[in-house]
Amino acid sequence: MKSPHTTNSINNNEEEDAAFIDDDVPIKKNIVLKLFKYPDLDVNATDVNGNSPLIDAIEVGNIDVIKILLSRPEIDLNWVNCLGEFPLLKAVQQVNNAITYLIVQRKDVLVNKRYSKNGRSALIESIIRGNIEVVHMLLCRMDTDVNIRTIGNEGRTPLIEAVERNDYEITKLLLKRLDININVRDMNGNTAFYRAAEKNNTILVKLFLKRQDLDINMIYGKQEKTILIQAIEQNNVEIACLLLKRHDININHVDKVGESAFMIAIRQEYIVIIKMLLEHERGLDINIQDRDGETVLMKVVRMGNIKLINYLLKQKDLDINKKTKKGETALMMAAKLNNCNIVNMLLSRKDIIIDLKDNYEETALMKAEYFRCDNVIRLLESRGAKRTVNINELERTGK
Repeated sequence: MKSPHTTNSINNNEEEDAAFIDDDVPIKKNIVLKLFKYPDLDVNATDVNGNSPLIDAIEVGNIDVIKILLSRPEIDLNWVNCLGEFPLLKAVQQVNNAITYLIVQRKDVLVNKRYSKNGRSALIESIIRGNIEVVHMLLCRMDTDVNIRTIGNEGRTPLIEAVERNDYEITKLLLKRLDININVRDMNGNTAFYRAAEKNNTILVKLFLKRQDLDINMIYGKQEKTILIQAIEQNNVEIACLLLKRHDININHVDKVGESAFMIAIRQEYIVIIKMLLEHERGLDINIQDRDGETVLMKVVRMGNIKLINYLLKQKDLDINKKTKKGETALMMAAKLNNCNIVNMLLSRKDIIIDLKDNYEETALMKAEYFRCDNVIRLLESRGAKRTVNINELERTGK
């Protein structure tokens, strides 16, 4: 065997016996144990694959030999073979908890050493295998890095790996560590909490929401959505309701397409969420506008949802005269739709300005006239709407 550390010589017979672990030959336990009598025996010698006696003994599960090897002060616990494997990783991969325990107890073992192929540490490897006993062993060592990442396109932490596998018990163990960073993102920009919510795992979501260091308002993806917006979009009312119980949640965030949680809840007609948003202590911006300048009121007017319109009109903070980027109001939209019922509901608000003009100098009455909405015309005129001249139309037609 070739030694990575020193070159020792023993007689030819013993040298032949020194190759005591081989892939093709069963261990001759009596020969192995006899060899340890020689003080010059190199316990760190390696074969052509770079395997040390300790790595080979772990692979075949010979705990007696491993104990003797570990008793030798010169043993290299962190030796890496040609495949990038090392004793602790090998023990975890073999799912041999007794051997893993012996290695983890050693102070000189590098518990955060990573497999060169994928960057997995012993902790991440044990999580992937669902081995809660080994996870607990490793977490008992305060030098275990609970925020270590895998290598490559994923870049997952132990916590993200546990959530990916919907492993409640291991996630719970990890969250007990005070040094864990629960807001770390993987290479795709996702956190453990985001994945729990995306997978609709209510039990895990509840576990995360108990943490005060959770950044509940992080934004994700190219559309810059929050977890609240995502939960409502995915029809997960239970998770949305859980999120809204947090006092620090930003209920007014607008994503890249210009939608807020309230707008989506209105569109989905989730009355429970709508009420929770309106009553939330952070203060809902009921007049928030999307990228076209439309408010929630305008959206429900176009939807024709009488119940929601009535609910919104009762809100004192509602700005019924808010305009889109084109200058249109909710009243103008209702007039174009020839919906007398909705027009009448909007006119019930004392603060409505009936003769507001859009960017084209048109009022609600003029739009009703253009679309020949006779009933709406009569209703608007009965409420004091004035016939005005459209300057732009005169210039265009010359009449």
